[in-house]
Amino acid sequence: MGTCRVVVIRILPAVAAAVLGPGAGVSAALFSLALVAPVGALADGVHSAGRHGIPSEAIPDRRLTTRTRNEEDDVMFTPINPGRRTMVRIAASAAFIAAFAVPAARLQATAPGTNGLIVYQAKVGDHVQLFTVRSDGSDNMQLTSLPDSDATGASWSADGSRIVFERDFTDHNEVATMDADGSDMTSLLSGEVFFPSFSPNGKQIVFDRYLPEGEGLWIMNAHGRGLRQITRNEPAGPGECRCEYSPVFSPDGKRIVFVRQIDDQTTAVFVVDKNGRNLTQLTPWALGVSLKVDWSPDGTKILVSTPQGERQGTASNVITMRPDGRRLTQLTFDTTPGMRNFADSFSPDGRKIVFARTDTNGLQLHVMNADGTHSRQITNGDDAHWASWGSHP
Repeated sequence: MGTCRVVVIRILPAVAAAVLGPGAGVSAALFSLALVAPVGALADGVHSAGRHGIPSEAIPDRRLTTRTRNEEDDVMFTPINPGRRTMVRIAASAAFIAAFAVPAARLQATAPGTNGLIVYQAKVGDHVQLFTVRSDGSDNMQLTSLPDSDATGASWSADGSRIVFERDFTDHNEVATMDADGSDMTSLLSGEVFFPSFSPNGKQIVFDRYLPEGEGLWIMNAHGRGLRQITRNEPAGPGECRCEYSPVFSPDGKRIVFVRQIDDQTTAVFVVDKNGRNLTQLTPWALGVSLKVDWSPDGTKILVSTPQGERQGTASNVITMRPDGRRLTQLTFDTTPGMRNFADSFSPDGRKIVFARTDTNGLQLHVMNADGTHSRQITNGDDAHWASWGSHP
């Protein structure tokens, strides 16, 4: 069977319930998971962040390799306040994973700058449109009024002058840009293209692109030329997506964080160099994450939510982690099944976070301090989500 390692993962019971299933006898206390896995944890060319990268059976026929670290690298949820189909259990190609509950002790990098307008999407009539709003909920303004398509997945340029977004028609998509007030709308690329975001210097755009031979991340210049592929997925099988979501450049422009999805129940955070090298999985498949991710302006934290909304009987909460996937810190603490707190964006000064929370009208935007305190609602529209916080005054 080969050499094995035992890794202790300290994690919250809400996440345990998603992994172990109902009836596992998980109490309100934190618990530990003992993972027994062979040396070799992820697909060839993909490094595990620490020793908690867990391969999915959905990635077949690749030699398993891993890298190790000398420093302590447990995945630990550290609360600041005490206060696309079937459930995927923890699986490994050549590993038996023993999980038991025991009491334990306790995706566009927001550009640095002055806090300005937040751009987000919400439903208006038959289509999704883009809006801007201030962090106190004032000056809510509709930017797009597209009669034939949806405007989604918007992201600011670092200087706050342009917004890049996805325009969804019935038979294709476009990557488009416009000025901060919605004027000068320009289509850059047509096809099955999704989730665009600017590089920190505004000269490049990263996005997800589907081709028959497989889906992956691509980069182009800000005028829509010079296309270059940087990640590649195998073609999706029945019930699969094999997609890349919400790619975001690091503040130094050298790396890209994104969410990879095999199917609705199998998602994880990855990072990759912008040249396509050093693809690294940061979270295990079993944890599950929502599809929006962001990088803090100082580059020290990644923002995401767990688990994804498709996991029935769970609550989703906002977390942060270090760029190496360690020190997971929970910021929201809903436990009611079906409640969703979806991470969206850091503020340009790094002191605030905008996120979406379920409400009677679907999702609504909320703003809280970066430590999870003092949350307040700022929208009242129809399903407001996918926010990006810019520096435009």
